[in-house]
Amino acid sequence: MPRPRFNPQLDILTPTRADPPDLKLSVCAMGPLEKGDEIITMHVWVHQEAEGQAAVSTGQGGVHLGGHPQAPSEIFPLKGTPQSTKWMVQTKLDKDSPQLISGKPALATAMARVRRGGAVEMEQWSQVVMVGPPHQH
Repeated sequence: MPRPRFNPQLDILTPTRADPPDLKLSVCAMGPLEKGDEIITMHVWVHQEAEGQAAVSTGQGGVHLGGHPQAPSEIFPLKGTPQSTKWMVQTKLDKDSPQLISGKPALATAMARVRRGGAVEMEQWSQVVMVGPPHQH
């Protein structure tokens, strides 16, 4: 059975005028959700070393930061159904971190508690992703 993973490109989320001015949104981590799997909790880290800088952003499943109205794929626990086929975790920059650079690769890592077939398992995965351009979802 497939395990959780990231989309190949994670775009930088742009804040809206309604978001606090000090909110430092970063990439919106997303990936597929298998039918029948239930992600109970999830934490995401995205690291990038490019053009002489080291950047890191982090996020927690179920914590909506801003940039757009909360989507159903951000509400945890999240169960995979024919209508619910993806998960989303917004990330924000760590203190004093520069923004990730669009068009450059980054390493995305996640840890999640997943209920699958009645058993709860810890899943951990890392994947190289491309950082996409800033935009509002």
